[in-house]
Amino acid sequence: MKLINQTLITVAAVTAASTLLVTSAVADMYRVTSIAPGMSPFVVNTSIAKVVSKHNADIQ
Repeated sequence: MKLINQTLITVAAVTAASTLLVTSAVADMYRVTSIAPGMSPFVVNTSIAKVVSKHNADIQ
């Protein structure tokens, strides 16, 4: 019974941690893809490309 309780607590902790990571990633993506009035598609695409290349060196 003690092992089951420890397993459930571990699963709950991992689930909570992954939820926080996903929420943070969604917030960052929303901030990056928010478009201010008057911005051209070129500026938006360039900004997103810079952020992606900054965090993913393998992508060109």
